[in-house]
Amino acid sequence: MATIPLQIAERRLDPGNVVQYPQGGETGRALQEVGSDFTAVADRIQQRQDEMDRFKRITIENAMDADTANQAAEAARNGSADGAGLHDTIVGQVDPATGKVAKPGLFDTIADRYRAQIPQSQRGYFDASLPAKRLQLSGSAASAQFEQEQKYATLETTKIQNGLISTILQMDPNDSASYDAYKAKGRQAILASPLAPLAKQSTLEGWDQAAPKALAQAITARDPGQLRRLFGMAPPAGASASTGIVATDIPPEGAALLNAIAGPESGGKYNVINGGETFSSFAAHPKAGQHGDSGIAAGRYQFLPSTWDRASKALGLTDFSEANQDRAAWWLAKQDYKANTGRDLQADLKSPDAQVKANIRQALSSTWTGLKNVGDGNFARSLDDVGARSIPDAPNPEAVTFLESRLVGHSADHVTNMQPALQNRLAAFIQSAPPGIRDKLGIFSGARSDGRQAELYAAALKKYGSEEEARKWVAPPGKSNHNKGQAADLSYGGQSLAKAPAAVVSWVHDNAGAFGLKFPLANENWHIEVDETRGGRPPANATMDKRFAGMSPDDMLQLANQDDVAFRQKQAADVAQAKVEYQAYKDHIELGIRTGEIRDPAQILNSKLNEGDQATLYEMQKNENKDNAGVDAIISALGANQKVPINTFDSDQTKIGDKAFGQYVAKVAPENQPAATATYVAATGYIPDQVQAQLRQGAASTTAPALAASLSQADTLQKIAPASFGAIPGSDVQTKLTDFRHMVNDLGMPGEAAAAEILRRADPAVKVNREVLKPKADEFAKKLTVGDVTNAFDPGMFSSEPGAGLMPEQSSALLAEYREIATEKFYDTNGDVGLAKARAVEDLKKRWNVTNITGSPTLMRMPPELHYPPIGGNYDYLRQDAMATAQAYANEHGGQKVENVTIWPSDKTRADIEQGRPPRYRLFYQYSDHGQPTFTEVFAGPWGVGADAMRQYSDDAGKKSVHLSDVSDRANDIELSAEKKARAINADPGTEDFIKALNSEATVGAGRVQADMYRQQNAEPVAPAPLTPEDQRARDRGTSTYDGSQKTGFGNN
Repeated sequence: MATIPLQIAERRLDPGNVVQYPQGGETGRALQEVGSDFTAVADRIQQRQDEMDRFKRITIENAMDADTANQAAEAARNGSADGAGLHDTIVGQVDPATGKVAKPGLFDTIADRYRAQIPQSQRGYFDASLPAKRLQLSGSAASAQFEQEQKYATLETTKIQNGLISTILQMDPNDSASYDAYKAKGRQAILASPLAPLAKQSTLEGWDQAAPKALAQAITARDPGQLRRLFGMAPPAGASASTGIVATDIPPEGAALLNAIAGPESGGKYNVINGGETFSSFAAHPKAGQHGDSGIAAGRYQFLPSTWDRASKALGLTDFSEANQDRAAWWLAKQDYKANTGRDLQADLKSPDAQVKANIRQALSSTWTGLKNVGDGNFARSLDDVGARSIPDAPNPEAVTFLESRLVGHSADHVTNMQPALQNRLAAFIQSAPPGIRDKLGIFSGARSDGRQAELYAAALKKYGSEEEARKWVAPPGKSNHNKGQAADLSYGGQSLAKAPAAVVSWVHDNAGAFGLKFPLANENWHIEVDETRGGRPPANATMDKRFAGMSPDDMLQLANQDDVAFRQKQAADVAQAKVEYQAYKDHIELGIRTGEIRDPAQILNSKLNEGDQATLYEMQKNENKDNAGVDAIISALGANQKVPINTFDSDQTKIGDKAFGQYVAKVAPENQPAATATYVAATGYIPDQVQAQLRQGAASTTAPALAASLSQADTLQKIAPASFGAIPGSDVQTKLTDFRHMVNDLGMPGEAAAAEILRRADPAVKVNREVLKPKADEFAKKLTVGDVTNAFDPGMFSSEPGAGLMPEQSSALLAEYREIATEKFYDTNGDVGLAKARAVEDLKKRWNVTNITGSPTLMRMPPELHYPPIGGNYDYLRQDAMATAQAYANEHGGQKVENVTIWPSDKTRADIEQGRPPRYRLFYQYSDHGQPTFTEVFAGPWGVGADAMRQYSDDAGKKSVHLSDVSDRANDIELSAEKKARAINADPGTEDFIKALNSEATVGAGRVQADMYRQQNAEPVAPAPLTPEDQRARDRGTSTYDGSQKTGFGNN
């Protein structure tokens, strides 16, 4: 089929171009028909074009709508948090009068962009649709802005509420004015917000619940146990099951007091003995018949046997049952309160005055010392906590027996089938009534079976004619609280309470609430139930704190339960803390008794301790005072430098000795305690248990410094108290001390090095290696000689090697020590002979060195030249002093001529060096006995040069130095004078040269001879004037006097 181009299809037939036939020829007619066909085609084509344009407009409008929706949503997301201006941003503004756009918005921008895409023929339609689109978009934009405003308002009001809630939780709950201000501030913020009316109302209601809830939580956090009272609620069911009293004949205020007493005394338990022990028999006081009261308080109120005897005799009690404990405590509280204040306890317990309640606590604190640790606020709340909270819900046979005696015309199951809570509260309630009411008050009906309830309900239906009327008086079976054992009907004088005098009914109704009971039916003034029935109700005198008005009952109940838990936890914590503080206080008193700081019995009897502990510590103090007399005697003797022997094998004496030592060293600075210990042991001959324990612990140490310190102390103490030292349990201390002494005293090892060697040898691996090498080590040791050591100290070819000692014993000691050290090195080097010798010699060099005390170089351990200062550039004064000391001693012991001296270190040598003092030595001198050299020790104490003697030697050396300098100057002057004369001779022109040479040489020679003679004649200073006796002693003695007891010329011990 042919296709006609669009531009041709739109053209119309031009008749002027066609040949005209008058009669309308065939050709003309044919051409006219063709022109009509062309017109029809053109119309159809135009129609299709219009359809296409319209379709394009619709497509573009749909795209525009989607784009507008997306961009509007994006504008909402990116707009301000409070939604301000969102509508105008999206829709723009239209002048209502003209309908024209006054302020373009996002919609206009989008419309302009899409309008350019609309075909020309459809733009009119597009423009006509815009107002409707704008209107539709305006609605959605307004909704979006409103939604954003609501979200913002909700968020900000929530922030404000949360901030205020946080403030309320941390505020003082008693500051009602601040709370009211915070709550009002929250309401104002909500009211001022742009929230929708329903949302605003809902938010206000939520805030009115949240604020008081936060206040309640603040109260629980700071001071739990108050919410039920503040909410005006009844006490919780079973609140006192573990802390209530058993006796039913005690008034509510008395029961509350007994609970307050029992908490800190026993934790509310009837079967505890002081110290935590429990008992099972309540036939009598668990400690009855025992001598004295020391430490045997028992029961819920911690009765001493003597106190229980007094109360039980006054009340005629025959056993120690729970109820009798309650009665005795109530009687005792009233008696002691009257004696202490002259006032009536029961009357004061009913007082609302907080100071009166504080006075009650203080007055009874001497009877029950646990009350001293209870704050006045907690005590007052305990006294206010009367009613059901003071009466247990556990079964109580006494309550059942009492109620059965009050039944009127019914069997015992009316009582026995009651719930224990009703039994106990009803019994306590009736017994608390005034005598004129109590004697006639009873039970007309109690617990009922479903069968009995059915009978009563049927009778009521017959009597009242309808179920509605019957139910006003009798509930159907299963619906009555009588069936549940939670209700009773009271009687008076054998008849229903309905017939009792108005005064009786009034008293019963007014006081039931104090016992957790209520009269819930207005038409039955005789019908009584426990408070927990029918959803519970507040006590008659309870009022709700206005700050909690309007709170949700569910929230109040939940918060009250949480508050109950927190209160019980706080009570338990307070009791535990009180016990801890009390025990610490008791321990402090006991420590004072044991240390002697507390000696006056009044300090115990006037303390905060309970009577049982006072009795125990009083008895302890009597015994301690006996010991303290012995302690005082020991310390007094020590102060006077007197001996006070303690028998190590007498336990009484050692007990006192231990205590005296504790007091003695307690006053000494830690760094001086070892010396103080030595002083104490020297005076008593006894090593205290504390010191023995320290020695055993130190001997078991695995560190060299600690072991060395312990063994050094043991070394000192064993010498001054050998018997006591021998009694120290175990052999570890003695064994290690023996090894330590050998290494230090015989081998000259430093204390820590000796301790380290002891620890090394104790190593199991070392022990095994020694066993393997022992045969070779023994053979190696036999071949060692003193020469191995002396050769090592050979200074060189111009000096001889030092000797091994003046006495044979010294050489033997050197060889023995060398062999022992070398043998150990042999083990250490795994049998290497050369290396073992080298190491042994190097080890010896750390302790052995050369001394000239004998007049020639000699090897010895710890030579004095290493520890004394030189005087005049040398150590000659040491030998001079030793010779003088030995000669002075010999003059007094046989008059021998001292030919030489030698010294040998002792335990005092090592101790002096470690303490930084000039060391002392054993001093020996040599003399001839029938031509044989003989050695004798100076037995006048260890030798050494003290500070006074060294000053004297220094002074003498200084004077000699000055004198020798003067002599040298004079001798030099003589030589110079001779040389001057010789020069004059040589200058004489009239004398022959030969003669001048002879004369000048003779003159110089003569001058030298004169100078030498002058030096020889004046080598020593002129003898000074005779010394005073004191100066002579300072000159002659060999060492300073460390303890003030030295003889002239000799060292001290």
